Order: sequence, then C-alpha cells, then structure tokens
Amino acid sequence: MARLVHNEVWAKLQTDDPGVEDAAYRLLRFRPDGYAFMPKFKSGAWDGYISLYKGSAGTFPGGLLGRVSERLTELDVDVDIEDRTQPPLVAPELAGGINLKELRPYQIEAADCAMTAKRGVFEAATGTGKTEIMAEMIRRTACRSLIVVASRDLAWQTIERFEGSKREVQTLEFPNAPEHGLYGIVGDDQQTPGLVTAALYQTLVRRLMPVCLRCDAQGELEQRTCNVKKGGKRCGGDLDFTETEYVREWLASFDALHLDECHRGAAKTWWPIVNSCPAYWRFGYSATPFKSDPITELKLVGATGEIMYSFSARKAIDEGYLTEPFVITVDPNFSLLLDEEKYIDSYRDGIVEHVKRCRLIAEIAQGTSEGWGVPTLILVQWTEHGRNIKRALREIGVRAEFISGTAPTAKRRDVMHAMDDGRLNCVIATTIFDEGVNVPAIGALILAGGGKARHKVVQRIGRGLRVVEGKEYLAVFDIWDSHSEKYLLQHSRQRLGAVKDADYAHETLTPKQVMARIKKGDVRPHQGRSDG
Repeated sequence: MARLVHNEVWAKLQTDDPGVEDAAYRLLRFRPDGYAFMPKFKSGAWDGYISLYKGSAGTFPGGLLGRVSERLTELDVDVDIEDRTQPPLVAPELAGGINLKELRPYQIEAADCAMTAKRGVFEAATGTGKTEIMAEMIRRTACRSLIVVASRDLAWQTIERFEGSKREVQTLEFPNAPEHGLYGIVGDDQQTPGLVTAALYQTLVRRLMPVCLRCDAQGELEQRTCNVKKGGKRCGGDLDFTETEYVREWLASFDALHLDECHRGAAKTWWPIVNSCPAYWRFGYSATPFKSDPITELKLVGATGEIMYSFSARKAIDEGYLTEPFVITVDPNFSLLLDEEKYIDSYRDGIVEHVKRCRLIAEIAQGTSEGWGVPTLILVQWTEHGRNIKRALREIGVRAEFISGTAPTAKRRDVMHAMDDGRLNCVIATTIFDEGVNVPAIGALILAGGGKARHKVVQRIGRGLRVVEGKEYLAVFDIWDSHSEKYLLQHSRQRLGAVKDADYAHETLTPKQVMARIKKGDVRPHQGRSDG
C-alpha cells in the first residue's frame, strides 16, 4: 500500500515498504555529466547516481506523480492519490486584455487539452505559434502569470505581442518596483513586473540565490554557510537570504507558470525558479522538449508534466501553416586541416578563420540577398566568425549587419524590424536567434556555425519557416566540412541526419552547382525532392 500526496510543486510518497521507496528512487535517478571523474565515484564511495526522489523526506517533483504511480501499479502496489492543489482566483481584467489573433484549429485543440490537464508540455514545431497558445492559456486561466524566458529578445517579443504594440523602455529597481499593470518585464534592465510578467531566468536565479556576507559570493538555496574555497580554505561565511525571501514571496504570488523554450532545464537555469513558484497551472513550450539526456527529461516532467499536445513541423507544412524548407548541403571539398589534435583548434581553423569558407558563405549570401532580393540570415556561434563573414561580405560589396549577444537591446530590435519590413536584406547573428525569436521574412538561411546538436538544427531552420506572402519556400544552406575528418565532418553528418529525421527536402551540391541554382533563381531541382 502506498499513498501519494501532492500539491502544486511537490509530491510525497507515504509507505512502510522499503521496496516501494527503492522503486521510486530507481525510477527517478540519473548519472550527471562527468560523474566518472568525480573523486567519490573513483574511490567507490558513490555509484554515480543522483535521484529526484529524496528518501529522507519521501518527496519528488510533482510532475512525476504519474510516472511514480504507474511504476508502483506495475509492481502490484495499491496506490491512493490525494490532491492538495488549490485552484486560484481569476483576474477578470486578463480575460479580455490580451491582443488575441484568430487562433488556428490546432491551437484551440492544444488549449483545450491544457485546460483539462492543468499541467504539461506543448511540443509544437518552431513557427507554429506557441506564443499564441500561451496567450490563449493566459486568457482562459485569467490569473497572475509568470513567463520564464531565456533571452531578453524573447521577453520583449512576448510582451509586445500581448500588448499589440512596441513597448517603451522603463527602468525601475526590482524587487522593489511597483506593479506595472497588465504586462511587465523583469530582466535586461527592465524591472516592471505586472499581472503577466515575462522574466529572464538569469535575472531570477541571480536574485533568488543567497549571497555570502563575508566574501560576497553566490550560494545555493540548500546551504546556510558559504562553500567557496580560497587558497584551499572554505569561506564558511553566513549567507544572506533577505532578497531570496522577497523573490520567493513574489514567485509565490503567481498562479500560472509558463516555461518558454523549456528544454533548457538540464542546467541550473529555471530549476530553482519552478521549485519556488507554487503555481496551479504549469506549462512548458518547446519544439524539442526532450533531448537525449535523462536529466532534462526528468526535470522538465517534474516541473510541468508530460507532453500533453504535439504538433510537428511536417504536419504544419503539409497543412499549409509553415513554409516548406529545401536544404542544400554545400560540399566545397577544402584541403584537409593539418592540426586536429583539439576540437577548439579544428573549429577555429576550419570554420571561424577559414578564409575560403567565409568567402563561400559571403558569395551565397550575395546571391540570395541581392540576386534574389530576399532577406538572408547567417547564423554563427563565435563573434569572431561573424566579424570575419561581415568582412568577406564587405569585400564583395554587400551591406550586412552583425548582431551578437552583447549588442544593446534597442539595436537588436531595430535590426529585426528592418529585416522584417524590407529595409535590410542580410543579417549575421550569433546564437541569440536560436530560440523563440520571430524573423518570419527570411527567404534564405545559412547555417555557417557548424555544430552537432540535432535539436538546434531543427530550431534554426524553424526560424524561417513562418508563412509570408510571396514566399514559396525557405532555402537553407549548410557547409559540408570534410576538411576536418576528426571533428567537423562528424558534426556535418549529424546535422544532415537531423535534416533527414525531420523529413525535409535536401540535396548535396558543389559550390559551382549552388551558384548556378542561385543564378537560375531557385535552388530546388525540377524533379522536387532529392535524397542527397
């Protein structure tokens, strides 16, 4: 016999059977990255596992209630569940305050599922309007809502979407800022909380963590004294929780929690926030919620719940909600790199500082942005790489803007608006455009930065799939980096694998063939799809 008692954040297992507790512990355990190199594991004092089930208290994250209940039932354990969640009061001004667009059928269906489930993940392809689903959920639940975002661009974009107009900068001091009104932003020097607040998780985590009164270092919520070591000696100073308690009180005032791009949960990102926010409604939004590591999956399900609605890119394309992409893998067959001992050297020499590669990217961008006249986005990972490509573009007479994470918010927003309204046709950007940011006007996308993460390939391509009048398809260009057999070639293969798994049309061409297709005005072959 086992009893599962749960509130909005946590669940508690009550049982007298050690075997039942062990089953819960094993179900919710994982090995963190690098466990094999930790002294306790190497000495045999630890098996390398960490579990989200805390045996001393019998607690675990509430979103995992279903998994624990199912496992115990499989073991023929009688399970009794007690729900101690409290439905919140509504804020009537939110019901009609959001500037709603006409929803698509799948968005209405997704919202219907969420109202029944009360918690869970929306798995919706990039470009299918997750923000519209979020707006509908805020309208339907009509309660104080916290939207946790990963970037300042997402915070601005979300609130401006809800308000229906461009927002003016207002700087106040959080957590002492007064309530701003219906909509607010916390982060990026914008401290204007509202009934609906978009907050950067970086800002919240920084304010949530206690600070050492002796060395001013940041501590952890579970600590009471500082563990920072200097000169081999532990600081041991008392931690100040004054601001921690204020932020916790503020987080506790929200009745709905929305985690945008929620697949980021494996790192120390929004995890402390969700555990301090006892919201009744708990939702995650992502095109790729579950990556390959078990930590992300367990923490995400624990914070929100299981996937409750899915809408794939292929289905959205087939139903006309997204533009069809056509992916060209450009194989320049560059000379092999001489030194491949370290990945960082291969990446710098084979991508960032490879003059011929940067020139090839510039020539493709010239063909699409000037020859076709379509907005072209070039994505890089290193700032230095972006500067090198901009230099190559300038050398062939192409005007381009380069924006990185260090660019002021005003400039980043101006560049996005300029691309959207046709004043600018070529933009180079770092990975700040990887997630969530709307740039629907893109007609050509160049994946210049390499990399191997499959979910990022899908997200980056998704940046340009939104339907725009006159846009037949999205041309995507990736470079086949065969000049680095040890590292970069393997990454190219993984990116191509992600394209194939997504069922996107694709083909591999030489630079000469690519330029001929661009000159023709269409990179797609006459026969349509190719297996490449």
